[in-house]
Amino acid sequence: MHYACDCCALPGGDVPFLDAMLAVESEESLQVVSGFQGEALVQRMADATGGYLGGLARENPIAIVFDDLHWADEASLNLLLSLADLTQTHPLLFICMLRPDKTAGSWEAIKKVQQKVRDRYSSILLEPLHAGQTELLLINLLGVKDLPKNVRDMIVERADGNPFFIEELIRSLIETNQIIRKNDNWQAVSEDSKVLLPDTLRGVLGARIDRLPELSKQVLQNAAVIGRLFDLRVLKQLTSLNGGFDPQIQYLREASLVQPFREEYAFRHVLIQEATYDSILIRKRIELHRRIAETLEQLHVNRIEEFAPLIAHHFYSAQDPRSLKYDILAGEKSAQLYANVEAATHFSRALEVAKRKGAENELITKLHTQLGSVLELSGRYEQALQNYHEMQAYGVESGERSIEMAAIMAKATMYSIFTRLHDSTLSEQLLVQALEISREIDDRSAQAKLSWNLMLTYLFSKRPDQALEHGVLALRLARASPDREQLAFVLNDLCRLYTCRGEFEKAYAVIHEARELWHALDHQVMLADSLGSEAEARFNAGEFEQALTCTREALRITEKIENLWGQSYDRMLISFVYFEIGKLGAGIQLAEQSIQLADEAGLIASSIGLRSELAWVYAYSGAFEKAYPLIEQALQVAEEKQPAWKAFPQAAKIRIYLLQGEIESAIQFAGSELYEAISIPYARYTIFLCLANIELAIARGDHELGLRLVEKLLDEVTPLTRVDVPEVIRWKGIALAGLGRYDEAHQALTEACSLARRLDAQPQLWRILASLSTINSKLENPKEAQENREEAQAIIQQLAESLQEVGLGRSFTNQPQVQALIR
Repeated sequence: MHYACDCCALPGGDVPFLDAMLAVESEESLQVVSGFQGEALVQRMADATGGYLGGLARENPIAIVFDDLHWADEASLNLLLSLADLTQTHPLLFICMLRPDKTAGSWEAIKKVQQKVRDRYSSILLEPLHAGQTELLLINLLGVKDLPKNVRDMIVERADGNPFFIEELIRSLIETNQIIRKNDNWQAVSEDSKVLLPDTLRGVLGARIDRLPELSKQVLQNAAVIGRLFDLRVLKQLTSLNGGFDPQIQYLREASLVQPFREEYAFRHVLIQEATYDSILIRKRIELHRRIAETLEQLHVNRIEEFAPLIAHHFYSAQDPRSLKYDILAGEKSAQLYANVEAATHFSRALEVAKRKGAENELITKLHTQLGSVLELSGRYEQALQNYHEMQAYGVESGERSIEMAAIMAKATMYSIFTRLHDSTLSEQLLVQALEISREIDDRSAQAKLSWNLMLTYLFSKRPDQALEHGVLALRLARASPDREQLAFVLNDLCRLYTCRGEFEKAYAVIHEARELWHALDHQVMLADSLGSEAEARFNAGEFEQALTCTREALRITEKIENLWGQSYDRMLISFVYFEIGKLGAGIQLAEQSIQLADEAGLIASSIGLRSELAWVYAYSGAFEKAYPLIEQALQVAEEKQPAWKAFPQAAKIRIYLLQGEIESAIQFAGSELYEAISIPYARYTIFLCLANIELAIARGDHELGLRLVEKLLDEVTPLTRVDVPEVIRWKGIALAGLGRYDEAHQALTEACSLARRLDAQPQLWRILASLSTINSKLENPKEAQENREEAQAIIQQLAESLQEVGLGRSFTNQPQVQALIR
């Protein structure tokens, strides 16, 4: 795709990022772009490209063609995905041509585009030509209807409906004089002679190349080593033909082997280039690759970073150790742009060369670490793990315990995060092993990091006492270290530990100290994260206004620095508060935004957890048609990215079935086993899952089991959180009522009312009041029952008004349980 700068189409602030994407940065652009890294830089480039195309499309409709998309790199595919939304607001058409190769990254990218644009997407699958179409193509190409049957049948059989193969077969028949031109028509030399041609397309192409004049063949072979696209300046230096060069290029053009392509030349088809490359002796190829790399160095001395991937490729293919420098340069540039697949290729080759030439341990360790990081970011976890195994082996062989320890730490981290390799037990074992090495080599900084990691490991395997033991140790070691950033990280995560333990004042103390450090370090990402950590603590303590204050400040920062992960996370936290206090419409809108951002940024908590909670809120609001698709999406994301979290959307689906009155569907979906709480240590997640078990038991009429489950849950979560506890107590009242213990049910529901009012948890309060009204009627307290009903009706009216902004006010009030109160 060709860009021409148009200042009218692009806001001035976006120009440097468009320059960066096209690798044509000026000094001024570089100064602007250098202030952005990683995700923020990628997003700014995507925004700049979208702004440029949007500006052009406002003047005239535009069609953009992406040819051979199966060769596109990861960064280009991500850019295409981010631009897809433009088709909703601008007269813009993207035409993407690619092979149906399901293993290529382009195939998955196109599926994501299809899901994103929905009815604005259409596909055309090009099937092989059938025999009749092949014959028609022959007629059109040769201008002859009556080819001999043996020639026609041979082409139809061998070409197998491939138009390019048909063309090449015809060219070979002409070049071998098996078809000749006579009286302005093509005809076969003999109807009876046997057609002599190779059986495969590669064979046909190879035969054509072998028949070229020697000088033309040499030029074509040199071009093939350069690549499918080749710069005539580089090719000219390789061939040293001077005045005889241009005629050779013209000859190859006339033979339909090469063709002009923008400012370069290209092989007419990649298979021509591959067949030509295969025709060169290996020793000759190596020499040509070396000379090409040296030529590119000379030609692009002022644009080395831009051409580093190409120079690296040729030096590596030449088995020249100079590839190391360029693969490192290209790998780091690719990683900066989140082109992780390409970065992994460069770092992998650099590591191979570094080891072969006996580079210093520091460089080899760095390359292993960089390679592992980009492999993890691209989801290639098994390969990342193998890389860390090799890094550990290298540390053992070289006697460098610090390298061995770093590899073990990296493996432990991989096993601790929520991927298909998740194994908290193995992660713990590796961290303990690494901790022993750190003590052996007296690396206090590593000890602090390992104790910190162990704290998180124990926290997310719900062992809070052991987590606290290592958290206190990590804090002591971090305070003794000059590394202020490490201390800030430990304090930051201690806040989460104290929050999960229900020790909210301690959580506030450590997070305030962490925030002072993040301010001093000017670490904006973690400054925002610290505000989110405090918001989590405030939320679980039921201090909703303070939670909102923290989260809104965090969101202001994440939007300023364009951190998508943080923006998703902050919107999720605000939506949690809104759902609790009854601002349902605003909460739904923020949750939808959070999920969209999470899918782009990789925030699993929103992609799975918030999808499940939002589905529940939709069902609570009577919009079951919106709830079920969200649950299926959450299940799909969990299956692909974090199977350990599948219980969360599964529990949500059971609760939605029951809310809709589909008891048999809920029973069938749930099966016979109780749902176990997932490893997220926050009590509200435990409550959400356990309520599925409780509600299902009561729906089956097993009130004894329901009561036991409620009391067990309350024993666990009451010391840890104030959120959602009133709802759990409501189910205790329902279970007691089901057992005929109305006085106890009244007592439980009264307690639930008091807690819900204290929290201002309006969505819970009206349901508690409705249950309490029923119990008061049973106990022959008509006045109290009526008061309960009237208070519940007022809350329902407020909630309905909140839902009007998302068009769900009527669906909420039309539900049977609501209608029963407001009639």
